[in-house]
Amino acid sequence: MAADLKDAQSRPLLGLLAEGHHLGQAVREVLREWGEPVEVTLADLRARQVPACALLLVISERWHGPLLQEANRWSLASGRPWLGLSIEPGRAVLGPCVLPGHSACFTCAELRRVNAHKRAEEFQAERAYLAQQARSELRPDSVSALARTWLTAFAQAILVQQVAREVVQFLQAPEAMLTFNALLYLDLATLRISRHPFLPEPHCPDCSTLPDDSAAAAETAMTLVTRQKLAPQTYRVRDLLSLKDRLLARYVDPECGLICGLTKDSSNLYANFAAHIHFQQGRRQEVGFGRAFNYEQGQVAAIAEALERYAGMRPGGKRTVVRACRRELGEAAIDPRTLGLHSEAQYSLPHFPYVRYSDDLVLNWVWGYSFARQQPVLVPECNVYYGLHYWTHERPYVYEISNGCAIGNCLEEALLHGILEIAERDAFLLTWYARLPMPRIELQSARDPLVGLMCERLYHLTGYSVHAFNITLPERIPCFWVMAVDEQQRPDYPRVLCAAGSHLLPEKALINALQELAPIVGSHIGLYRQEREHARSMLADSSRVTQMRDHALLYCLPEAFERLAFLYETPHRQTFAEAFDSDEPPTHADLREDVLEVMGRYLRSGIDVIAVDQTTPELAREGFCAVRVLMPGMLPMTFGHHARRCYGFKRLYELPYRLGYAARPLTDADLNPYPHPFP
Repeated sequence: MAADLKDAQSRPLLGLLAEGHHLGQAVREVLREWGEPVEVTLADLRARQVPACALLLVISERWHGPLLQEANRWSLASGRPWLGLSIEPGRAVLGPCVLPGHSACFTCAELRRVNAHKRAEEFQAERAYLAQQARSELRPDSVSALARTWLTAFAQAILVQQVAREVVQFLQAPEAMLTFNALLYLDLATLRISRHPFLPEPHCPDCSTLPDDSAAAAETAMTLVTRQKLAPQTYRVRDLLSLKDRLLARYVDPECGLICGLTKDSSNLYANFAAHIHFQQGRRQEVGFGRAFNYEQGQVAAIAEALERYAGMRPGGKRTVVRACRRELGEAAIDPRTLGLHSEAQYSLPHFPYVRYSDDLVLNWVWGYSFARQQPVLVPECNVYYGLHYWTHERPYVYEISNGCAIGNCLEEALLHGILEIAERDAFLLTWYARLPMPRIELQSARDPLVGLMCERLYHLTGYSVHAFNITLPERIPCFWVMAVDEQQRPDYPRVLCAAGSHLLPEKALINALQELAPIVGSHIGLYRQEREHARSMLADSSRVTQMRDHALLYCLPEAFERLAFLYETPHRQTFAEAFDSDEPPTHADLREDVLEVMGRYLRSGIDVIAVDQTTPELAREGFCAVRVLMPGMLPMTFGHHARRCYGFKRLYELPYRLGYAARPLTDADLNPYPHPFP
């Protein structure tokens, strides 16, 4: 940018397009310090005939969307900077200063504002009304008269002073401007100035330059490198808590942040936070939850999970370019059947939202990397990005959630935690569908005192007893199913609630499960009392289980408890030592070696590990990496009984027999017909 400014010294330095009399004239006066500003009109913008200037200022005494959008298009086409100032109901907005090729643009800011707004529909309706007014034939002095109702002389003086400061900063170091990737608000009632930073929008229709998805990029993205761990039994390479202030500044802002709000739940059993992301013009919401033992840790965990959710919704780091059927792609594409389809009976249901898969079905495909093949492979886009249906009208062939999506401080972290999540859900579902009487773990045998303290706290605060079951499968990734059971059988209390957890360290896996379980107990005591009749309807008709919350709610009923008898009444018991002392968890100094060891366990059992890079530019700014891990043959988590995907899995049919829990391989008729209790 410095070179651009040096070239501009021989031409008029500043341009001014002023709509309205008073504010425009005041800005014009202050700009004369750098010479007489060049006068520009809306017609000049539209004709792309703006006189040479280093910075164009666009001043409007109302919110004139068409004018601001035209200035933005001119700037991006010409490569020349501009800075806008407009008056909205109750506030003045300065910025962003658009530096083409170096910053976000005005459209990015508008998209962020709409998504972050608590009442997005009202905000857009107001915008539409103001745009309609802006197209009217009001005289400039009439426009000023409207502005007078909220723009006082004192407010105008503050705005002009702020414009002057931004011009000075532009001439010295443009990227240090307060309006660089940010908006300045002046509250016209209180005269309080606030700054609201925002990130470039990767889907911006005006300035986005996402690269095309490619096999070469997928291979490069999945290159594992040496990563020094924080400690041998800590599977992270940096402590997010030390980055809390940076993460808050980068991602959280109520006006135009990627995360538009953080809420603290002080009513729950632990320090829980929720981070809120709005998308699709504010009409949809995703929430990242942080469950921890103190609120600072809960806050950063919630931010990280929200970023993970955001990255998993749709491609944000590249453009999907492959559209074909698998028959055309051949061996370059995986067989979608290996990821699990719905049954023929499900596809035949009236109004079933998913289409039957065949090798002639035309789909969008994205490039991932197969660690079994050691090469890039094509994967159906709808299996990788679980929120695509919010932006496209194309019906997918299967139900998907965020199962296997993970964020990390590096690729290796993200891969490891994606695998751990899939292992946990696969173990839970296999135990459920095959009704395996997996061993009960003696909680008092845990060496970590935190296990006992967490169980005692849950009982003391809620009256629920904790029961834990070792659902670890042959790949030896420690996984636990935990139940909170109301042994007193109080009439207004849920009978049982379930959760699961995994980790490379067995006791940490159980602690993870207990951290998931505690807030579920806290929230469902009241929910059950409100929704008991709905729970009874689901007990009588499993098809009424249609969404995530229904699964746990159903098993609050005492009458549903018998469905868990196969596990709760298991005759098998273990101590931690009996279950895990023969296993040595990966404790390399290099996280890459841990990842290779864990992947190797699955690859040797015939299960591929496929990873797709989901990192977006927003995440990359803070060194985060996001992936979607897919492991063909492992059971995918689903919510809604109509959407379950448990048919055609060789592992599900054969593993119970191999483990000694079944006299023969299972068939579809042997599978548990009821909705699972995973929350």
